[in-house]
Amino acid sequence: MVTLCSGLAILLLTASTLAADPAHAEPSSRSARVGLELQAYPAGLVPGIRWEQPVRDDWALALRLGWNLTDRRDWGEHDDESGDGPGGGVAVLRRFEAWGWSWRAGARVDTWWLEIDWRDDATSTLDTREGRTEIVVVQPTVVLGLEVGSSSAWTAEVTAALGQEINVDTAGEEVGEGPIGLLGITIMR
Repeated sequence: MVTLCSGLAILLLTASTLAADPAHAEPSSRSARVGLELQAYPAGLVPGIRWEQPVRDDWALALRLGWNLTDRRDWGEHDDESGDGPGGGVAVLRRFEAWGWSWRAGARVDTWWLEIDWRDDATSTLDTREGRTEIVVVQPTVVLGLEVGSSSAWTAEVTAALGQEINVDTAGEEVGEGPIGLLGITIMR
């Protein structure tokens, strides 16, 4: 938990430092962008809305609101776990050019408030257990994105992220957490 809090503090400090440094501010022609984002991971989907503000040279601060839909099957603590819930996050991203492409790399921290319905199967129907667990999940990830389409107003980016799902507050029985990998696409204007 201390490492998680330290990581969040470093991410927020970096973002606020970049945003507050007028000597390195983006030109006024670079304004905030808004778009839609969809991320997929082996146990679910995360549709969302993204707002992004350039803050310095090739740096941007991104905020996201979304809905996490998960079907963990038997990958969690129980024989079947599925649920959903709202959440959002903040990311610090840096644009760079490599191999003739425009890339972005950075760090993101999301928080999700999920209700997970779970079931434990048994050999007889009398022994089947069911329940609901409410959890708060913190999900730090590192992100790499490739700009795949661009016009004067629209951009599209394909992303890959690796990180960790950490259940920081649990009301009910324990449910799954652990490493996570996500693939996504973002379309912004």
